[in-house]
Order: sequence, then C-alpha cells, then structure tokens
Amino acid sequence: MHRRIPSNILFRYCIATWLAGLWFAIATPSSNRVLGQEPPGKNPNISSTPFVVWNDGKLPGHQHDHGMDGHRHNTVDISSVSLVDTPEDKRRKASMTPEQRKEYDRQRAIVEREEALARDAYFAKLPDGDTSELAKEFSSAFAAFRNATKELVVTIQKFAVSDLKTDKELDGMQAHWLSVVANCNKAKANWVSKATAIYVSDPEKYGLIGKSLREMLLFDAERDRFDGWRDAAPKLASVDLPIVDDVFAIALAMTCVANNEYAVAQAYVEGLIKQGILPEQQQSYLGQLSLLQESWEKEKEFRESDLTRSNPKVEFITSKGRFVIELFEDDAPEATKNIVYLVEKGFYNRKSFFRVEQHSVIQTGCEKGDGTGDAGYTFRELANKRKHFRGSCGIALGSINGVADPDSGSSQFYIACLPLNHLDADYAVFGRVVEGMESLGFLRRLNLAKEEERKENKTPPDFIISAKVLNKRDHDYIPTVVRGKLYR
Repeated sequence: MHRRIPSNILFRYCIATWLAGLWFAIATPSSNRVLGQEPPGKNPNISSTPFVVWNDGKLPGHQHDHGMDGHRHNTVDISSVSLVDTPEDKRRKASMTPEQRKEYDRQRAIVEREEALARDAYFAKLPDGDTSELAKEFSSAFAAFRNATKELVVTIQKFAVSDLKTDKELDGMQAHWLSVVANCNKAKANWVSKATAIYVSDPEKYGLIGKSLREMLLFDAERDRFDGWRDAAPKLASVDLPIVDDVFAIALAMTCVANNEYAVAQAYVEGLIKQGILPEQQQSYLGQLSLLQESWEKEKEFRESDLTRSNPKVEFITSKGRFVIELFEDDAPEATKNIVYLVEKGFYNRKSFFRVEQHSVIQTGCEKGDGTGDAGYTFRELANKRKHFRGSCGIALGSINGVADPDSGSSQFYIACLPLNHLDADYAVFGRVVEGMESLGFLRRLNLAKEEERKENKTPPDFIISAKVLNKRDHDYIPTVVRGKLYR
C-alpha cells in the first residue's frame, strides 16, 4: 500500500493544528453549544434520541474593551480570516438572501478577527519583575509550547518543498510529522497545567493568564479537545474564580466529565443548578453524574484487570495524527476478532471519518463513506459489561423496526467523545483509545450519513491512512459470520 501523505492533507492538518489548537488561534468559541447525541448506526434514521444542538442561533458573542472609538468595523482587516461554515451556520444561512449571507459572513469575520486581536493583546502576560518559582515554571512551559509550534511550522515548510520518492523517505517524514504533532499536544497540555497552577495561586495578580485559560478552554471544549485539561480542569473547578461566567462554567463542567472527574463535576454542577445556569438539555445530561460515577468505579476495576491481560492493540495513522485502540478481547471476543481480521486484511486503509459530531461520536469503517457500507458480512456481538466513556469504541449497528440489531455488526465502529450511557444497553464496547485521543479532536466535523450534508459538502473528510496490529494473542482472529461472506 502506498502510504504517502498527500501534501495538501498534511498542510491542511498542520494549519488546522497551528491555528485551532495553539495560542494564536483565530477563532471564537461558540459558547452556547452543549450535547448533541445520536446512537451510532448504519442507518442515520434509527435514533431514538432527538439530535440536540446547544446553540441559541445567534452569532458568537465576544467580550473585550472596544476603546473610546468603539468597534470601527470599517477599518478592521478581515481578509486573512478564513471562515468554514458549520452545519449550524448552513442552517441559519439557508433562508437568507445572498446579500444577507454575505453580511452574515462579514460580521462573523469581524468578530473572529477582533477576538484574535484581543487575545494577542493580553495572552500569557506575567507581571513585570515576577521571579517566583511558579512564574519560572510558567515561562519555561510557555517557551516549550512556542518552540513546539515553531517546529510544526518548519515541518509544514519542509514538506511543502520536499521531493520525497522512496518508501523510506516517506516513512521518515511521516514518523517525524507524528512526533512533531505529539510534541505540540504534550507542550500545550504542560502549558495549560502550569498556567492553571499560577493563576489559581493568585487570580487577581495573574488575571491575564486567567483570561487566556478561559479562551483556550472554551475553544477546546467546543471541539471535544478535553485531554489537555485532565489536571487543570479540577483545579479550576475547585476555586471561586473571576473568569467564571455561565458559559465558562458549563464548559468546565463538561471538561471534568470528559476526563472522568465526576466527584468534582458533581459538586460544581450542583452550584450551577442552584444558580439556574443550566438549560434543560445540559441539566438532563449532567444530572446523571451519580450514575456515571458508579459506572466509572466499575470501569476502573476493569482497567486494572486489563493491565494483567494480553489485550490486542491496533494502531491507526490518520490524516490528523495517530491513535491506538486497546481491544477488550475477553469482553467482546467477536468484535475483537473482526477488528483484527479487517486491519490485517488492509480494509481500514483510506476509510473516511464520515461522521464526526460534536460531543457525540466519531465514526469510520464504511466502505461507501456515507454510513451505509460494510465489509460484505455481519457478525453478532451483544452489549457487554463495559460502558461508554470518552474514548470508548463501539460497534455500529443497523436496525430492525427502529431497534438496534445485534447481528448487524460489520466494519463500522465509533469512538465516544464523552460518556454516553444511553448507548450502553444496545451497543457493544469492544475497546478504548489508549493513545492519541487528543489527535481525534482535529478531525473535520461533519456527518455524511445525512443526505443534506453529502450534497453540500465540498471538502473531503479526514481519513485513515493506514492501520496495523501492534500485538495480539497466539490464535487466529476470524469473525463468526452471521450473514454474507468474509472480506478477502
């Protein structure tokens, strides 16, 4: 299999990483979004849970000092702002005239540009003369973060002008690219941790750092990039901070939930409910924290047991980075045999992530790229004792009369972006992402299982470049076919 990463894909990935995940991101958090959940399946119409978009339909808000002259919109240079319509933007613009759509885009660009300028004005500023140990640690982390960003940009430039021809050269560039991406994610997480430590030590003194943390968390939470906040979110939730408003409070609560910090989230959410901050949909989801906590305690026991087992692992290299799935062979034997079998047959190479939905699931493995394809056969795997947490992997199913069909498992699988306990009863969890979950937050958001999006979609989805089995047990991995014939 020719494994070259097309230059336009790598360039798009690096630019997205550079602009979207780092401190000079030109973007505005659409902060009123919350959970949109829909059970995975080959048929997008089998959902028994209505799709919910947490958005009030308004343009993204922004808060900063406009100065004595106000916005001065006519003087704002928006030529460098690149706008990508989300499904919500498309919905709003559908009923507009061409002139209204143009003005809508202009206003969005102005908001995004002004937010970027505001961030540049106050980001990561330490008080003059601060030589405390926390300040030194913060400065060191920031320097490492900045250097990792520079290295990413250099990688873009090198790839753009390189003339790689041999497999060895291509493999070397791919390995370097993956290393640079991983280093950026690690450096960012370390900066977030150090920034949080110094901010909570004196919120008034380090207020500018607090504002930077606020902007970054809102941005990451909207895009399901919770992993870099594993240490920071509980600390932010445990202190009464001036940066906290309704929007930030909800994002912080969701970040704690995503990282399985249920005790912290529970205490935090109780305060939000008393204040009347949580809208109905958020309150419905976050009101299940006690149940999630119980499931998580059992899951921790399972994960301790996993450490003593020789569970198979599979590596996926994608257009946005690398991730590894540990397979729960003892809990989902047929699904495990199926994944290993198809990976070894090369089935997943070049398969798209045709469904990437906010706070819901990331789905791939469709032969047709629209949610209707499979590997030419099905197998049976019933829901098991493993539950859906962030990073959990489940088998997508078709349906019979609107009910999930356990005999319809095939090549499609999904990865949960958040704990999704409403899927536990019907869908088998066959593994979890143990490395690279943060890279999945950069996948292009779309749902090509919906006909309207397929018609409107102009940009190709992200995809799996290659997949391989890292380790497995000493026996054959051949799924038991229920319908059809094995993929050859």
